[in-house]
Amino acid sequence: TLQGVKISGSKVMGIGCDDPKVTPRLTLLESRVEDNGLAGVFAGNCHAELRRNQIFNNKWGGVRIMQGGVVGNNVIAGNGSQGKPARNGYLPLVGSPVGGALLMGDAQGQFTFENNTVSGNKANSVNGSGVQCQGVTSKLKNNIVWNSAMAKSDALTTGCGFFYSNVQGLTKGKGCISTKPGLDPVYMPNTAPQSPCIDAGMASSETVIDLQGSARPAKAGGKVDLGAFEVK
Repeated sequence: TLQGVKISGSKVMGIGCDDPKVTPRLTLLESRVEDNGLAGVFAGNCHAELRRNQIFNNKWGGVRIMQGGVVGNNVIAGNGSQGKPARNGYLPLVGSPVGGALLMGDAQGQFTFENNTVSGNKANSVNGSGVQCQGVTSKLKNNIVWNSAMAKSDALTTGCGFFYSNVQGLTKGKGCISTKPGLDPVYMPNTAPQSPCIDAGMASSETVIDLQGSARPAKAGGKVDLGAFEVK
């Protein structure tokens, strides 16, 4: 368990958790993982729980979790790198294979990914540069996934099912919208003019407080805001 730490400047991964013989646990709380040479957080054969973290500018993607887990109230932004097509039309082996997050479900296909803001991440053009899901049967709730920094023809998400989320280019999903989220420089929804992410979510026991520790929803009986911040 790591809480309130900063992990920055590694030439490889910021945090790695993987053991083929046992299944360790990684809990990362209220921390900052940024500017690392590979993935910010890698959890292979490992159960991972990430809450209220800021994961920025890791060159080969923000988060890779391979055995299910819980990711809530995090900002995952500016991660990955974009490859450019070779002259013969084929992609060279450049660019990050993961942008914001790669999520793989557990044996039952479960993954909890709620109230996260995923913005401005990049990946090579064969992958979703925002969020990729593999073997995930559970739906992802109350998230903002926007501004992939990719060409319009490239996918922002692949294999994921969202509901009550704001996802760029998404055309289906209960309660979902695809409207410019109106975020300020720290990725909080603006109040003037009011962001469409305010009061657009669904209450959840998994994310009862936001990235700053504020209660969700902000008003008793009110609706939850999308993304990592609950606007007061």
